[in-house]
Amino acid sequence: MVSYEGDEVGSTFGELIHQVQGRLNVSRGQTIIYLFLLLTFLVIISTSMTLFHYFKCDTFIIPAVDGGGKKSFLFKDYGVECSSSKYRTYSSFAICMIFIYPVGIPCMYISMLWGNRKTLSNTEKMNREIAAGYPTLGHVRFLVDAYKSEYFYFEAVECLRRLLLAAIIGIISENSGLAAIVAFVICIAFNFVFVKMKPFKDPDDSFLAIMLTYSLSLLFLAAIMLNVEIGAESGFNQQVFGVLLVIIILMGPIGIILYVSWKYVIPFVIDRIKLSRDGDMAKLLLRGVILDSAEADAAYDTSRAKISYEDSSLSSLEPHLYIEKLGRQSFESQLSRRSSEAVL
Repeated sequence: MVSYEGDEVGSTFGELIHQVQGRLNVSRGQTIIYLFLLLTFLVIISTSMTLFHYFKCDTFIIPAVDGGGKKSFLFKDYGVECSSSKYRTYSSFAICMIFIYPVGIPCMYISMLWGNRKTLSNTEKMNREIAAGYPTLGHVRFLVDAYKSEYFYFEAVECLRRLLLAAIIGIISENSGLAAIVAFVICIAFNFVFVKMKPFKDPDDSFLAIMLTYSLSLLFLAAIMLNVEIGAESGFNQQVFGVLLVIIILMGPIGIILYVSWKYVIPFVIDRIKLSRDGDMAKLLLRGVILDSAEADAAYDTSRAKISYEDSSLSSLEPHLYIEKLGRQSFESQLSRRSSEAVL
């Protein structure tokens, strides 16, 4: 039974490698490295936070009746005392894992990228590599696909940003205002990096990255504000503070929603309205000749369904423009035929 399950898992993994290899069109070895890099990307932050939390202990004052003094317990598990032999034993293991995950993985990224820097940093060489289907750099494609050639290393920078924020949350006490202040400073620094460099190939990706870093900055600013003592302030000041806090928290997400709506949703809706309007006009033209609304609707629907790419002048159009032009050609043919029949 165990052997069967092992064979089944091996078969599933082999099938996954085969599918990814077919999609990427690279060698099997490059595919395995690609999947390994993808796995490290998915686990690095969660694993690093777990490791950082291991060195985060809460200290409690023991009452005099119980012997007095202080005791520290693991933040994530109060059943583990930070001065116990069990904790010290696993501390060595946690330190080793820190060198493997939050230190080792970014260093591995940098090493792989730096080793191929002559090709990755040259736009012409990268264009030839892409045209050939990534014959030599398929294994690092995951790390560089989204970035401009001159910023081929930026995934390592992004990894550093995420790790710094994870380390702050994992090590500094959540009840301390220091964590929010340090995180706010880190976000402001990386805001400058994103605005100055704009590392992504797609301008929309760069803009969204800037918006997200500003959103994080505002969230940490709100966290700093929450540590401000306003209990003695007047009721009006407290209300103003609350409104300002809500605005700061919602400003980032609302800005992203507005941008996505303006860039994608609104143009899509306008295109649908135009297409619907053109269809209604065409139906009216048909009704003027056919004098039967049901027949006109059926003719219009048929013309929209007749999508054939035999006409090269239509195949190069966007789908909605293709349907519109094909429909108009059908309507003009209908009108011409009906007019000829009327004359005869």
